[in-house]
Amino acid sequence: MAGLVTSRSIRDITLNAAYTAPDFRPPDLKNIFNAKAKRASLIAAFQKAQRNGKEPRRSVQDHELSAANHALLNMPQGFRLTKLVYTRVAKEQNKLVYNEFKNKVRPRFLQYLARNHRDELKKMGICYHGIKRMERGIDPADKEGRLYAVSVDHIIERSGGGKLSHEKSVDKRMKTVIDSRYNAPETYEVNHFDNLILLPDHIHFKWKN
Repeated sequence: MAGLVTSRSIRDITLNAAYTAPDFRPPDLKNIFNAKAKRASLIAAFQKAQRNGKEPRRSVQDHELSAANHALLNMPQGFRLTKLVYTRVAKEQNKLVYNEFKNKVRPRFLQYLARNHRDELKKMGICYHGIKRMERGIDPADKEGRLYAVSVDHIIERSGGGKLSHEKSVDKRMKTVIDSRYNAPETYEVNHFDNLILLPDHIHFKWKN
């Protein structure tokens, strides 16, 4: 991983991670859902039905387009739309990346957050007990055992990470939570801590995805 993934750096990182550099001229974000005639007609039908005061019959695709339009038009404060390159990864490789994330990377990322970002976790509303659980590499929960509605997510998606989902290197941040007697393992670069974020579930599923 070249460095911390942010809204300003993500385009260049994903462009460099493409298998072959594309002739990349992305459409304006406001026009992105009008690129295909079928999608444009679905949106037009949906909007027409709304104007007539009728709730349209929704297919799965209608629902996804409606959710995407809502996200585009109602960005929360502090969010920004950013262009990136999405380089699809084969399902078999994506599964390998996910298994590494689930079994090796995610628990250590929780430990890293608990050791280095305690104040930010408190601001998210995670209690002392929850942070102590994270120090052991497990999901935060309160004293009654109720899990907090947060999840560890990839900023650059595993399934669209291109070379980042194929190439491995040692993650310098992971090294800080590895026992000094052991060497830090190489991990897929898409799984590096610089590409992970702890998000409240309502942000993760309503806005980011």
